[in-house]
Amino acid sequence: MRMLPFPLLLAMFLATILANGAEAVDPPHSMPAADPMYPAPPWTYLDCSMLQISFRSDPDVVSRMVPAPLVPNPDGVMVVWLADMKIVEPFKLTYLEHGLAVPSQLNGKPVLYCTHLYLNDDTAIAAGREIWGWPKKHAAMTYTRDGESVVTATTRRGVEIVRGTFQATGDAPIADVARHYVNYKLIPSANGTSAHDVRQLTSTTLLRKTRVRKNGTATLQFRSSPADALGQITVNQILNAEYSEFDFTLSSGEVVHDYLQQSGTQSPARFPGATTTGRE
Repeated sequence: MRMLPFPLLLAMFLATILANGAEAVDPPHSMPAADPMYPAPPWTYLDCSMLQISFRSDPDVVSRMVPAPLVPNPDGVMVVWLADMKIVEPFKLTYLEHGLAVPSQLNGKPVLYCTHLYLNDDTAIAAGREIWGWPKKHAAMTYTRDGESVVTATTRRGVEIVRGTFQATGDAPIADVARHYVNYKLIPSANGTSAHDVRQLTSTTLLRKTRVRKNGTATLQFRSSPADALGQITVNQILNAEYSEFDFTLSSGEVVHDYLQQSGTQSPARFPGATTTGRE
């Protein structure tokens, strides 16, 4: 039997090693591939605190922010939270977060549809947008606790777009809180058309293990920046305000509606007064 030349045998051996090695190595979870930005969930959060305010706004403005097949509440109720978040596993990260959501229904199930999110950390922003479709933007934020009071502010493009204050009036019952959040995940296509590669409603459930909970009084103000039309959201009546300290785990979510696989669905209306330039 004729033996193959050694250089050819060596080349074949090295090619086999490289091929098997490539198959054995999983691709990175996030970009950039050479230095991934964040690990895969679940992520463990400890020692978080949050000011949450429920308020009544203009029902017409609120309903135009919510895409079908979600059904917004008919009373224009919104929820805003301003929070100090701390991830401890599988990596360590601390950031501030301000979010807005509309209590809605999806297939008869109560959910919170998130319309806006502002954070002061790029890793949390990128992961939230790419995995779950959280509508995150970068902002400068402050979150100050002084005894029984909290003062928060969110600034974009030199404009303070959100300010919230809270004064505790008493302890509230301690209870674990489960919230079902829904996000409208959009990823534009790289092929130069107006189509999207991803257009979905995604859902994730957060179960907060509450350690401290206080009721109180609050103030809340919104303003618009050149890239944020929050001034369209009026605070007609504050319904509830509370401060809490809690832990939770953020796990992977699920796709609950895929617009690209459906027909006859209604596209969400543009946010009234929103600009098409200068958005991030």
